[in-house]
Amino acid sequence: MNNGNVELAVQGHATNGDAVMNGDGGDGGVGGVGNVAEADAGVGGNGGNVGADEVVPELVARLRPHFSCGSLAAAHTLNALGPLPAALRMMWEAASEWHLLAEGHHNVFGFNLWSPDGLEEATVNIFGDENCRQDWLNHHPNSCAAAGWVCCMAFSEFDFLFVCLEACSDRFGEVVHVVNNCGEERSVCTMTELLAHLVAFVEEGATAEREEVYAEMRSGVEGWQTGPALGLSRPLRALRAGVLTAMHPE
Repeated sequence: MNNGNVELAVQGHATNGDAVMNGDGGDGGVGGVGNVAEADAGVGGNGGNVGADEVVPELVARLRPHFSCGSLAAAHTLNALGPLPAALRMMWEAASEWHLLAEGHHNVFGFNLWSPDGLEEATVNIFGDENCRQDWLNHHPNSCAAAGWVCCMAFSEFDFLFVCLEACSDRFGEVVHVVNNCGEERSVCTMTELLAHLVAFVEEGATAEREEVYAEMRSGVEGWQTGPALGLSRPLRALRAGVLTAMHPE
């Protein structure tokens, strides 16, 4: 990666995400990330564009050519959500939906950022219904099933990413990975850090040879823990694998 600030974003890895959340909530951050970590911090009085950092527009611009995107999200829709992490707001300001696959994604395969419309309903549906959501919360203290969290991203039919939009929470901007077919929930990193990792994975996929991708997949190492995946947390390894295989289908 060429830009120094962006390199900072992917040098640190959210190793705390390897622990299934069991009440401690995790810190959700990546240590030593510098400017990138600051981009999600604080609440500004600028219509919800919170803690914007110069690195976020560059990340969004680098990601955009690799995605099939929707029209611009309506300003009133974004404002209705209240303060947003800078990376999330800027992605939605650039396009209401982001899909790594132009066709056949079904809003889950590859990598997908959903439209800001109807997120509460979409969030409930991940758990099944409100009763199932409460049951999940009972079994996962400090969970993203609580109020103030929305599900707005997915990279498989089982892998979903939630973001904390509770502006007064110290977890504001944190991303949590939910595997809803086995009841797992893990902290990943901040939204800006996720964006930086996503840029790295997509740019890796754009230059990788298909044979290399599937040789790594066939190595039998759980979670693709070799080569570039070394040091990544379990959720980030899963995301990288989802991105690379989507960009190089069998």
